[in-house]
Amino acid sequence: MATKTDKKNAIRKDIIDSVGVYSQNLAGKAFMYVYGEEFFEVSFFYYINKCKCTKNSNGY
Repeated sequence: MATKTDKKNAIRKDIIDSVGVYSQNLAGKAFMYVYGEEFFEVSFFYYINKCKCTKNSNGY
């Protein structure tokens, strides 16, 4: 059975992996979706959060 630390590390790894996929495949790109007579564009961009954090990454 996984410990609480193992579960947190698994979630952390999934987030890091997702960031890699996002930055390599989606960020900076736009897609046009068409459905019947309707259409819309979806743009993906990088977002850097510059807020002050009181907890370092080791604390999560």
